[in-house]
Amino acid sequence: MAGPGTGATCLDDARAALALITMWSIQTGKTLPAVPIEQLTARQLEDFWADDSMLDFRLAPPGPPRPPVSPAVSTANPAGRPFPPHSINQARNPKMHTTLIAVDIPSFGDRRRDADAQRFLRTHLYRHLQEAFEMSRLPWEACHREDRGDGALIVTPAEVRPTAALDPLAHHLTALLRRSNRLANELGRLRLRMAVHTGDIERDEHGVLGQPLTHLFRLLEAPAFKQHLAAADADLAMLVSQQLFQHAAASGLINAAAYRPISVRYKETRTCGYLWLPPVYCTGH
Repeated sequence: MAGPGTGATCLDDARAALALITMWSIQTGKTLPAVPIEQLTARQLEDFWADDSMLDFRLAPPGPPRPPVSPAVSTANPAGRPFPPHSINQARNPKMHTTLIAVDIPSFGDRRRDADAQRFLRTHLYRHLQEAFEMSRLPWEACHREDRGDGALIVTPAEVRPTAALDPLAHHLTALLRRSNRLANELGRLRLRMAVHTGDIERDEHGVLGQPLTHLFRLLEAPAFKQHLAAADADLAMLVSQQLFQHAAASGLINAAAYRPISVRYKETRTCGYLWLPPVYCTGH
């Protein structure tokens, strides 16, 4: 007969195993067949747990200076400064596993927002992003950044823990937006949608590419996501990919109860994302 607490211990062991498998899958992109674990072969388990690719995810130290580029090609980031030497452009390997963040300003193209209004919003966007990253101890200067006109793409160095881009960053960014929006009129109010995902990306001479980036922007542009932000009238809404949320929730590094699943249907993508809104806007929990 099983002793007292045996069932609870088994359950805890199962949860711990699930957390380890999920975290390893997030880090390596590897998956196990969808069968009970006792039905897996030794070869399948060896292939899954093999540490054959983790060395590829580290960034190289700064290399020698690059030759000058032609005037038609810019190496500056949206803030007008060269990309830092530790950015993804200097990575030793063309593929790396990293955290991806995309932000967008809703109604940026509103006809009432002239060039001065758009310039004002973009200035505050980058200022607040940098401040929030620094408050969250995320290496802003070491991130690869691409301007998207009404938003931005941010790719962190490989060593950044994905969960650091969730609760800490969202809370700090919300506080900064609330402070600067207190005296803003409708056209000057900066509101943001933010999508966060993780995965393997590659780089070329033009920037970064890969399916995880496509998935990231499908989350960002999902109609349901836009509707939730509009309905809440919040300064910030964050949508986290299902893969990243499950990893973060299993690790216990976020308050999973603060997120709620929503359906993401955009172009060919049919998936689930996890919505985070500032606490004052959360209802129905």
